[in-house]
Amino acid sequence: MAVCTGTGAVVGIDLGTTFSSVARMDEFGRVDVIRNIDGHTVTPSIVFFDDENVLVGREAAKALLVEPERGAECFKRDIGLPAFSSPVNGEAMRPERLSAIVLTKLKQDAEEVVGPISDAVITVPAFFDDGRRKATEDAGAIAGLNVMKIINEPTSAAIWYAFESKPKPMDGETFLVYDLGGGTFDATLMRARGDNEFETIGTDGEVVLGGRDWDERLLDYVVEEFKREAGVDPTEDPAVYQELVQRVEECKRTLSKRASAAVAVAYGGHRLRVPVSREKFEELTTDLLARTQSTLELIIDEAQMEWSQISRVLLVGGSSHMPMVQKMLKRVTGMDPEAKGEFELAVARGAAVQAAIMQSASGSGAAVPVPKIVVRDVNSHSLGVEVVDDAGAPANFPVIPKNSPIPCSVSQQFETVGISGPNSKISITVLEGEASDPSACIHVGRCVITDLPPGLPAGSPVKVTFSYSEDGRVEVEAEAVAVGLKAHAEIQRQNPLHPEQLEQEVKVMTKLSVL
Repeated sequence: MAVCTGTGAVVGIDLGTTFSSVARMDEFGRVDVIRNIDGHTVTPSIVFFDDENVLVGREAAKALLVEPERGAECFKRDIGLPAFSSPVNGEAMRPERLSAIVLTKLKQDAEEVVGPISDAVITVPAFFDDGRRKATEDAGAIAGLNVMKIINEPTSAAIWYAFESKPKPMDGETFLVYDLGGGTFDATLMRARGDNEFETIGTDGEVVLGGRDWDERLLDYVVEEFKREAGVDPTEDPAVYQELVQRVEECKRTLSKRASAAVAVAYGGHRLRVPVSREKFEELTTDLLARTQSTLELIIDEAQMEWSQISRVLLVGGSSHMPMVQKMLKRVTGMDPEAKGEFELAVARGAAVQAAIMQSASGSGAAVPVPKIVVRDVNSHSLGVEVVDDAGAPANFPVIPKNSPIPCSVSQQFETVGISGPNSKISITVLEGEASDPSACIHVGRCVITDLPPGLPAGSPVKVTFSYSEDGRVEVEAEAVAVGLKAHAEIQRQNPLHPEQLEQEVKVMTKLSVL
């Protein structure tokens, strides 16, 4: 976790799959979402490479209608992978760069309002693994931000609810945060200790489940209806397809307010309005909603609790506006879910409060007293190492169980195979996940231990300490127990930006004109 540099304004950023926003606590202690240059509180997380410029947001979305191959959207789902799922402007592009372009746009627009920005707290889904968290940090660095902290989206929302709930106390309450965004889903169970302290009991979710999946179900239905009536497939034309994507999303939003809507489709000389009822939409997406319900039930089961022990259900994320979500939560939990105003902005606002807290703690500071809201998170995945079981097959050996309070550390002892020499090393495969089969887990990377004292006999114990940081990042340390000397331990991650690659990405970003 970085410290506040104190060289400029500090902000909280919700870097979303479909929409992003930035917020700041002002000198009067008010938390405001900073509007972009177009006057909106949210910016579509879409980029488009024009001849000389990179467009971000609504203008990028318009340009994407005509030339979809020159832009990208939903790249947050691929962050942590070596390249975005499809070429962008003829290039295999890392999601970190695409995310950094969005962050640069947010930073530029916000600086028009608050002046130079140096530091930021950036939010991620609670279910993000180590690689995705590292990639998000890198995206911030590429955009010229000092990332003070990576914070879980439900945690950030809880901070905002706590900040806004004063003077109403939350002491002793156990509550559920249901966060359905445009591309990801998280559910987090939390407990209030006093008015300003919260502990996470458990969290779970899906990295690829969000409002975009509801859009795709509706899109498939509209396309099939059009094909049945007109006999041609409108998705054959990329530009028509892109326009349909936007119209379907608008239809989904309308169905949150009205019982019926329609999607206009024009292609191949045919023009049709495909009617859609809210009932039909809910029928098309029953299984998607059921997946979120299963996650809720898993969290409650793992916490060994009953719904009667939960006092509140808090809504976060724009897709939680859908009536089907709120009906399901009422049916499952027995409670009416709560939402504060524009609850899709709760994550950015909570991140802004966290940023102000860190700025105040650094002494570089806030001009007004900032409440010390403390949130103790948990790891969303078990941390394990690959071992060989009794049958000689590879297996995942858990070191730190899922939902352990973080930061936390656990030590495991390994042994040297032969007499150590100048180039001796120990290599351990580090995993995240619950499956016993390593191939079904997330491979964090290989932990390589070097600089062992030469001459250690075979079977000498080497203590390896595995840790989750406060940001949910994996760290390791090693010690040759017999001689009490530290060894060098490093995780060679699978798809990281190495320092020289990160430097190159920064150089690329400085040459881009982001509009």
